[in-house]
Amino acid sequence: MEQGRWPPGVPAREAEVLAGVAEHLTNAEIGARLFIPVRTVESHVPSLLRKPGVRDRRALAGCRFTTMVLAATRRAPRSVKPGT
Repeated sequence: MEQGRWPPGVPAREAEVLAGVAEHLTNAEIGARLFIPVRTVESHVPSLLRKPGVRDRRALAGCRFTTMVLAATRRAPRSVKPGT
């Protein structure tokens, strides 16, 4: 598995954005929560919509893909720097 990707094909930051979408947060709310610009959130959402092949945020929030990604990210440890 590539470093920083869990589950495969979903970068860590996209998984964090996906969590916000699943909570029905706006792009601005997700950006504020993650301390990233709204434009960055806006760039992640279309990528997330393409992965399970859904058309809108509501479908993305309720699809099996989202459930699987969020379950995997809760179990997967974040990368730890060597020596810490």
